[in-house]
Amino acid sequence: MSFLNAFEQEALELLKEIELGLVELEKNPESDEHYKKVYRLLKSLKGAAGMMGLDEIQEHLHRTLDKLNDFENKKLEIKKNIKYFLSAIDHTDKLIQGKKSDFVFLEEGILMMDSRRKKPKRH
Repeated sequence: MSFLNAFEQEALELLKEIELGLVELEKNPESDEHYKKVYRLLKSLKGAAGMMGLDEIQEHLHRTLDKLNDFENKKLEIKKNIKYFLSAIDHTDKLIQGKKSDFVFLEEGILMMDSRRKKPKRH
């Protein structure tokens, strides 16, 4: 078995664990345990991709981690965005398997966060 095949096998197992962690986080969004588990697994996978020279996968996971990090202190808001993160994981799976995906990262501030700001008044 080549190193690349071993990476693929391990990565697919990690992706399953990440998906399960996201589902658990959706059920219990205030759980530091589930948040930290998902974050740790994503970081491990990103590091492994980097060691294998899989730059596109590493960059995708880096951006996914950045987005997840936006919710570290807004755990209740992550529940509204679990589908987004599951889509990011599905995209990672496709990248690993060499398949096409139409996943696009949302720009900063577009993720569904509950802003408590008042709407501007119309005159």
